[in-house]
Amino acid sequence: MRAMLIAGTLWLAAFGNLVQEKSFAGTWVVDWALTDAANDDLGGPGEPHGATIRLAVTQSAQVMTVQQGNHKVRRYNLDGSPSVNEVAGVDGQTTQVSRASLEAGRLRIVAKGARGEVTSIWTIDRGNLKIVTTRPNFDGPGLMSTALVFKRAVE
Repeated sequence: MRAMLIAGTLWLAAFGNLVQEKSFAGTWVVDWALTDAANDDLGGPGEPHGATIRLAVTQSAQVMTVQQGNHKVRRYNLDGSPSVNEVAGVDGQTTQVSRASLEAGRLRIVAKGARGEVTSIWTIDRGNLKIVTTRPNFDGPGLMSTALVFKRAVE
């Protein structure tokens, strides 16, 4: 019996982390070289290079907040209930309703706005934050996907 208890404890210690959800909390800065490689894998044009993109993310069991530079803080309920945020759009500020959920160590955010549905998948791989966004292709039929890859900011 004692051997079974020890074996069970060792199993939980070894594999318990596999079922825990990852935290995306922290300060992240885009890495353009990794971003280019990720977009090559997607077969897309990628994101235009520009100024440094910096994300400040907080996360609890119920809510995640994201601030990108001087933009308004976006708040996401992680239980799948609607989250309403004001975001910068092509035509100025617009209201965006989204639903976020944690699924097997990744975050899925589905946002609906004036220009259609946008899905973002957040994952952490090798310590880097990767966000793959799929949205309507505004220049033609179908959907297009782009990726951004971030490294933790050194404070």
